[in-house]
Amino acid sequence: MSSLDSSQTNSAITALNFNIDQNTGLISIKLASEHPAPSTITTEHVLDALKRLGVAHWDIQLPLIDKFLANIQQGALDSVDIGYRRDASFSITISPDKMKATAHMTPAMGGEPASSEQLFTALTQQGVAKKRIILPALKQAVSALESTEFDVALGLAPQRGQDTQFIERVSDASCELTDPNSDDAIDFLAGRIYSTVLKGTPLLERIAALPGKVGQDIFGNIVQPEHGVDLPFDTPFEGASIAPDNPNMVIADIDGHPVYSPGKVNVEPTLRFENVDLSTGHVSFNGSVEITGDVLPGLHVEASGDIFVRGTVERAVLKSGANITVQGGVIGESPHDANPKQEDATSKADEKESNSDYAGIVTAVGELTLKYASEVKLTANNIHAKEYVFNSLVNVQQGLYIGQSGGHGQLAGGNIQAGHCIIAKEIGSPAYQKTTLHIVQSDPQQNVKKLLFLQEKRTEQLLRLHQLLDALPPDQVALLNSSAHKKSLKITEALADLNFMLTDIKQRLANAEQARYSEQPPFVQATQRCYPNCYVSINHAPLVTDKELKACTFARKGQSITITL
Repeated sequence: MSSLDSSQTNSAITALNFNIDQNTGLISIKLASEHPAPSTITTEHVLDALKRLGVAHWDIQLPLIDKFLANIQQGALDSVDIGYRRDASFSITISPDKMKATAHMTPAMGGEPASSEQLFTALTQQGVAKKRIILPALKQAVSALESTEFDVALGLAPQRGQDTQFIERVSDASCELTDPNSDDAIDFLAGRIYSTVLKGTPLLERIAALPGKVGQDIFGNIVQPEHGVDLPFDTPFEGASIAPDNPNMVIADIDGHPVYSPGKVNVEPTLRFENVDLSTGHVSFNGSVEITGDVLPGLHVEASGDIFVRGTVERAVLKSGANITVQGGVIGESPHDANPKQEDATSKADEKESNSDYAGIVTAVGELTLKYASEVKLTANNIHAKEYVFNSLVNVQQGLYIGQSGGHGQLAGGNIQAGHCIIAKEIGSPAYQKTTLHIVQSDPQQNVKKLLFLQEKRTEQLLRLHQLLDALPPDQVALLNSSAHKKSLKITEALADLNFMLTDIKQRLANAEQARYSEQPPFVQATQRCYPNCYVSINHAPLVTDKELKACTFARKGQSITITL
């Protein structure tokens, strides 16, 4: 609205007659009959006049003012109602669920304002419970300067009950990519350390469903809640059962690896994979591992029990505390081509090669059985290969047997060290590839003594841990996250480790006892053919083959090696 000078407004007021009825709250306007120029009167003149009269805050209807001005232009002198005095008003609506009351406020325009008391009374008259009325909201509603809505009463919503929860008491640990303080490269193949449990270990706890909490609508009526869904264990279990003293706890019936699914846990004595690849990362497990497919390059599989691979192992690492079987082959990559200047079977060049890192490494405390091996590092108590072992670094406590249960049976290249014997159908190659064979006997009696001492110490540790576990109060152990619960978990893990250590010692003792009572002297044997350039050493007595030999046996006699055809 443009500002008007005082003389124009005074002229307009003089030209107009305003009738303000304080009783009815009505404002009417008409043109004074003596005004000579009604066309000069504008809406702004009228509004400014109302402001001077002190009623501009009433409910002024601009369309009615425009109607009045149009009438006087046409010579009509009738009075027109242009505004009203209006008291504040409000209406209240209740939500269909009876959980909310909303006040729709229209503020006063020249009339009486609404009060909190009026709004409170209106709510209670509709049956709204006093304690459900929001008093601060009432004050805000009656103070509003514009038409608006306020939630002035709210019910108390019911709370849904908690469904049954299943708490996994044992979980696999993720391997760290690398020590943050280390300069080592990040291992992006780091997988998980798969947990192993002992018989009786708590595995899965069931926390029963909880009832919901009742609510209240704005009228004070109780609103029933939705209760939590109560779910039982998903039975039957395999390798596990419900604890006899706690119907809400599942415990292990056997030693093995816990496998969880919703509401269920099974304990498997063997950890199984289709393949060990990028999806699994490295595998570490206190127990046995079965792989129905292959172990891909760069992956590591470590187990305290047996490892069984139905496929091939390519440039990977296997380490077992017991036996390893690879139905396919083991393929690696030699770190370098050895080219020793010295041709003695125990040369420093061979020693350097034996310490080199191979891309494929297979280590078993017990027996290692495989189809073939090429450019890998093999370590076991006994090794059985069906087809061939080429250009590999081999260390066996007892014997290396190639082709003795069928297959081509060729041993060529590489560096072989055994504690008792090396037997193959063919040793060396038609290309006269250098093949180094060592037989070095250790003292089996001394090995047995060391292992028996270690077994005694580990057994003592096992008994002490059992005593510590038995001393923990059962009621505290049952409480999740309590110090006793955490301590019991640590002790249980340590017990599992010790049990597998003892299993490993037992296997080594069996190997040592086997060597202890072996009466046959050490030997190297080619059951079909031995080629030239084979470096043979038996208890440090050397020999180099310089011609092709039919089936032959190398054995030490005195300070030298004899060949029996």
